[in-house]
Amino acid sequence: MGIKVGIDLGTTFCAVAMIGADGKAAVIQNEMGERLTPSVIQFFDDGSYIVGAEAKEALDYGEEGCAAVFKRSMGESGAYCSFYGNDYTAQQLSSIMLRELKRQAEKVTGQRIDEAVVTVPAYFGELQREPTLRAAKDAGLTVRQLVSEPTAAAMNYAADHFRENAKILVYDLGGGTFDLTLVQMKKNARVDVIRTTGNSMLGGKNWDDELAKLLEQKILEDVEYTDTDIHTLCTREAEKVKIALSSAMKAKAHFTLEDHGSCTVEVTREEFDDATAHLREKTRGLCRNLLDGLRLSWRDINAVVLVGGSTRMPQIKRFIKEISGREPLSRVNPDEAVAIGAAIMANVKAQPYAVQKMTDDASVIRALRKGSVPAKEMPVESLQKLTVSDVVAHTLGKVTVNKDGTGYKNQVIIRENSVIPVKVAVAEQFYTKGGEDNESEIIMLQGDSENVAECTAVCRYVVSGIKHDPSRNPTLLKVQYSYDANGIVHVQARQEDQTTDLPARKLPAPPDMSRYCEGISAPPAKAKAEPLRIMMAIDVSGSMTGEPMEEAKNAMCRFIDEFSSYPGDFKIGAMVVSDRTQVVCELTNDLAQCKEAVNDIKVCMTGLCNEADPFDEILNRLAVARGKKVGVVLADGVWAHRDKAVTRARRCAAMGINIIGMGFGEADEEFLKAISSGEIGAMKVELSELTVSFGKIAQELGGGRGGKKLFGGSKTAQTECETWPAPGETL
Repeated sequence: MGIKVGIDLGTTFCAVAMIGADGKAAVIQNEMGERLTPSVIQFFDDGSYIVGAEAKEALDYGEEGCAAVFKRSMGESGAYCSFYGNDYTAQQLSSIMLRELKRQAEKVTGQRIDEAVVTVPAYFGELQREPTLRAAKDAGLTVRQLVSEPTAAAMNYAADHFRENAKILVYDLGGGTFDLTLVQMKKNARVDVIRTTGNSMLGGKNWDDELAKLLEQKILEDVEYTDTDIHTLCTREAEKVKIALSSAMKAKAHFTLEDHGSCTVEVTREEFDDATAHLREKTRGLCRNLLDGLRLSWRDINAVVLVGGSTRMPQIKRFIKEISGREPLSRVNPDEAVAIGAAIMANVKAQPYAVQKMTDDASVIRALRKGSVPAKEMPVESLQKLTVSDVVAHTLGKVTVNKDGTGYKNQVIIRENSVIPVKVAVAEQFYTKGGEDNESEIIMLQGDSENVAECTAVCRYVVSGIKHDPSRNPTLLKVQYSYDANGIVHVQARQEDQTTDLPARKLPAPPDMSRYCEGISAPPAKAKAEPLRIMMAIDVSGSMTGEPMEEAKNAMCRFIDEFSSYPGDFKIGAMVVSDRTQVVCELTNDLAQCKEAVNDIKVCMTGLCNEADPFDEILNRLAVARGKKVGVVLADGVWAHRDKAVTRARRCAAMGINIIGMGFGEADEEFLKAISSGEIGAMKVELSELTVSFGKIAQELGGGRGGKKLFGGSKTAQTECETWPAPGETL
């Protein structure tokens, strides 16, 4: 029989806990007999690695191949570090860490881990939680749930000190993140998270950095030393000095400086506290905002629980007493509380999905006031009787068109501090086009401002298969956001009264959101449309073999179709390019002829590589044309003579030809920008979104065969509608 564990995947230290035979939750020691495992990995040139205390020691001595503090970069694109020719993302490093924690816990206990609850900072959003979940699964863990760290800590506190009606503020200052969470203990051993906030880039590491600066300053006061390694030396010593100052009023740091011999500097606790006062003030501001938002004062808070190893600094305890007027509680181990609470949550019943209207702050405040009765001790019979409800840390919405169609806005769907798991469905009118399946793009935003520029684009979904019905155009498109117990968002879409979900492809967020921060220009009157000439050029080098070529040809044909009812003089042509260029269709208004030529395009028909570029041929065809002149260039891979291509593309621009550089795969985004001109500019896209991207270009150029040309075909602001089962929901 296996066990269920809680894992605190910390920035500086990790811990694994379980409920033992005695019914108590406790941390499992690692192979070295330690309860905490440093979150450090050291890689070697043979591909092997070590994790934990040995890797931390190597890091402290400045050895090569050491990775630490990677949790802060969870969800960021690109490599976090590179060693011996290998790149590692924060997700991969976290997976290695979790795999080692699992191995050691199973070895020490002699039992298999069946399920795990893994903790994350409360203020981690979708961009950080999803890669954390993937890292855990890649490590071989069956993840029951991702849980916010302060919520887990509150469960640890409640297990031994449950106080019915008490409002507890969890001040969680870890090695790399800060979370602040208000919980309320209610009847029947229930713990409700009321509100959470935080800063995922504020933690003990920031205190270390300030201390390193202080050490460096003191060295330079005594020694003229210009070696750039001095900062590295001070950074290595900072954590040791910080720990020493937690129990002493002053501490010394010893350095060996090249060509200067040894050097010793002394730092007092007062100097350290003064140097980090601005960091404490950041947490004060978050405390004030949380309480003010609920119309609470410190008098309404029954206790403050300190969590996270960084709260061991004496300055934090004094600071909490200063701002709250009371001593913080010390009834939980700040290093172990999160793991122990996660172990408890691994053994309690999961909460069902809730269907909620937009969260009303006034109703939350009324409930808190109603619950303002004296707290009383209520011992919990068993850990399994504890239940908890958590909340959404961030507001989630989507880009939509405002009511008058003049611009874009963030339409909130799920507000921050809604109880999870939760689902909300909205509906809006969507114009369809005949003769084809229609697609709509949903760009998910994080943030509660209506201004798109003030929000974070999380990802996007392309919803396809929307059917055209002339008798019901516009159709009703329903979109549902469901926020599961892990804090992961799922997006579903349905049409009208359909009972099955439409296909929805999840893609990265657009790299450039600037177009959604601007107004929407009214389309020109059809009768006044200017002449339009478009020359398409497609890369047919060897890298286009298979799916890339098929997707490209389909996208180009759909693009051509968009101009079937262009209200003006319109011609389009096509050419291919690799080692040389070849025009496969001269400019024509016979769209069927152009599509036939596109469908006849084959990979390598002008050579295997990318020695040529299409710009001279585009110039020859469009230079003397009337009206608007556009060259659409689709590239895959890196061209051999990029400087020449850029020069020729600029000649086109000088002759009034707008070049739109599109690319996917290995295409260089900077190169695409260099060859592009005009209002639309460059586009680096995924292969699967070529058709959508070509469609956007067509709409920008005045194409499209029906309906009002607004974002996603939307006509009116969305309204809430009836929800349907979320992924994984048990009915």
